[in-house]
Amino acid sequence: MAIKTIFLDAGGTLIKVKGTVGEVYATTAKRHGFHIDPGHINGAFRQAFDKAPPLAFPGTPDDQLLEKEKAWWMGVVQDVFGVIGIDRTDERFPALFQDLFHAFEGSDEWELYPEVIEVLEEFEKREIPLGIISNFDSRLTQICEDLQIANFFTSITISSREGAAKPDSAIFRKALAKHQIEPHEAIHIGDSLRDDIEGATKVGLHTLHLDRENQSNNQNNHRVIPTLRELLSHPTVLAYSASET
Repeated sequence: MAIKTIFLDAGGTLIKVKGTVGEVYATTAKRHGFHIDPGHINGAFRQAFDKAPPLAFPGTPDDQLLEKEKAWWMGVVQDVFGVIGIDRTDERFPALFQDLFHAFEGSDEWELYPEVIEVLEEFEKREIPLGIISNFDSRLTQICEDLQIANFFTSITISSREGAAKPDSAIFRKALAKHQIEPHEAIHIGDSLRDDIEGATKVGLHTLHLDRENQSNNQNNHRVIPTLRELLSHPTVLAYSASET
């Protein structure tokens, strides 16, 4: 298998929240007079996030995108606090939401997984083209720049900008078009079996399921790696190197 590009998911693959989402929410909420248990927030956030519509806004002009992104996240934040029994119509919510949105805007609340820089630097040495495909909003570009990984990537394909979110085939096809390659010439690595692996497989990309917590039962026999470091000796990467010699 000779591939021409490696695509990577962002959240849960390259980057993670420092501590927990619940801790960030609880700390921020406290400044606005809300006293909540971070543990309760973590569960409520997952529930609200999972039931939210896709983070994608087809046909939205660039100058209206931020407004749409904020409205999407406002819905999630209101649902989070609603799950734990806090009145979502509280007059303090607009200011609380603005603080939460800005908290996740740069690198203050995000960090890289330990092996990421090592792996990206090795890919750069081997001159392997890289791209990101992520269900995220436009803040991801700034996050990648602040964490000093943006320059490793030829493309960053973000669901809110592209009007399609994984596992929708459209976002994978848009990423492929940026590199002018066919599906069989790319591999996608991510932590979500549904969004990353099943979505990319349906389009025809090769895939690797990143399972950092060893939680996959792998009933569908997808190839699994525990960290990104395993990519450096994986046949996929070695095949790329061989095809370039």
